[in-house]
Amino acid sequence: LVGFDIIYATQDVELDRQAGLHSLPARLGIPAALRVAQAAHAVMAVALLAFGLISGMRLPYYVGLAVIAMEPVYAGRLARTPATVAKLWDNAHVQRTPQEWALRWVWNHPEVTLALSGMSKMEQVIENIAAAEYSQPHNLTAADLALIEKVHDTFLALSTVACTGCRDCMPCQYGVNITRIFDLYNEAIIYNTAAENRKSYNSMRPAERADKCNKCGECLAFCTNKVNIPASLEEAHRFFTE
Repeated sequence: LVGFDIIYATQDVELDRQAGLHSLPARLGIPAALRVAQAAHAVMAVALLAFGLISGMRLPYYVGLAVIAMEPVYAGRLARTPATVAKLWDNAHVQRTPQEWALRWVWNHPEVTLALSGMSKMEQVIENIAAAEYSQPHNLTAADLALIEKVHDTFLALSTVACTGCRDCMPCQYGVNITRIFDLYNEAIIYNTAAENRKSYNSMRPAERADKCNKCGECLAFCTNKVNIPASLEEAHRFFTE
């Protein structure tokens, strides 16, 4: 800000001198004042770089991007834990609810500017505010992060299809909504919501459903998890329609 103020002040040099104001451009002259402004900008750049390095910031910080985390509790799904995941949380050295763990993990990242979490009850509002109040960048210990990694791996192991929702296989040239179908399929198995998810699947546009897969295999080259996408789509369609 100092550098910019000096630059702005170069526009009023004569007025400052007539009024007896001691701005840097009026006292040092415009060329010297601009060199001071350059030095101020350089100092700020170094300070911002140092802050980023000390705070463990990642790429978004250095390119000036704000990071907004949406659905940190995965639309409430992370609060409904399967038995194997619940056992991991119960054995944690610090007892927290699954949703608090999720929120703390988000706030653990210093580059996150804003977290958008849906809330339908007052207790959820209170819990989210408390998690934000007591959380800060690097608030999780190495043991905490290791536990979260175990929970992540357990969720993946419970998934019928090893799809992470990266969407590298999209768009499908035949219009099949691959990642949405796998998301519904995995969720139905993990959370025992087959009836609910069957309705969601059948409410999709017919052109997006799994039976429209032509088995061309083009998507296979893009899947980093080596999922047999055509076969898994066929399996998901059979699960939702039989």
